[in-house]
Amino acid sequence: MLAARIKFSLSLLLLIGAVNAATLHEQTGLLADEIECTSNVDCAPGYCCTISHERYSYPRCQKFQDLGDFCRPGGPLTTSGDRYYPDGTSIQLDEIYMQFCPCGPGLLCDRGEQVCRDASDFNSVQLNQSGKSDD
Repeated sequence: MLAARIKFSLSLLLLIGAVNAATLHEQTGLLADEIECTSNVDCAPGYCCTISHERYSYPRCQKFQDLGDFCRPGGPLTTSGDRYYPDGTSIQLDEIYMQFCPCGPGLLCDRGEQVCRDASDFNSVQLNQSGKSDD
């Protein structure tokens, strides 16, 4: 019960901006899973800020998609704007990803299989499937 109260209090501090996630983690060793970021710059290298489609979901840092992971051709959707929670708290999101991160560095999304592949596996024909010619 005490741990839940502490976690709630830390989450509330993050929500109202009294402390940022990096400072909280540095000072306490704890990181509230619910609120880790409000933009991609809040996340460590190799991670991006994501939020689910669920109502009242909290943004969190996730790893970039890896080789063989699912991806959305054309890139994942992003969102910005304010999110409001039942306790009256609000946070402002800045171009964070919906559901999951894009493919990591050196990877591209295979349009046919919708998985991240090594960029060197693609030729110019595959990269131009958007209808553009190589001419």
